[in-house]
Amino acid sequence: MAEYYNSGDCIDGARILIRFKKIQMQPNTYIVSPTGFKGTKYKCSRDGTTEITNVLSQEEAKNALEKKSSVHIEDGDRLKCEKAYFIAQTPRKLNCFKVTMMSGRHECSEGTPDVRVYAEIETPFAGIANAADNRLVEMKKQTELGSKEQIKALKK
Repeated sequence: MAEYYNSGDCIDGARILIRFKKIQMQPNTYIVSPTGFKGTKYKCSRDGTTEITNVLSQEEAKNALEKKSSVHIEDGDRLKCEKAYFIAQTPRKLNCFKVTMMSGRHECSEGTPDVRVYAEIETPFAGIANAADNRLVEMKKQTELGSKEQIKALKK
């Protein structure tokens, strides 16, 4: 049960709750997912979240981890991002999405497909990406210059 925010983070589950402001099926995209099943690709945009509600069986989970070792498959694992895509294990269009209220003024599409779903972050939230970059720059500066205590000791 964890939250993931970085580009490339992904989840795979038997049932996944999907909540985005805009969800579009991509035409003619019956493709193979990175975890090994065939399905239809959907693009999601305008900030949202996906969360695993039912986990894969042990055999499916083992196969998914063999194909892509970085996939998250635990119950409650969640992706939060600006844009994402998901692949649903069905050749047909999903009709499970309903318009609900995300906040006082903003509507979103929300649904839980009855099929296996693989979801991956394409574009993380800008603030989170900037914060991660700033943290990385600070860590590089500290390793190059040393910590403040080391700098004070060198000045003495």
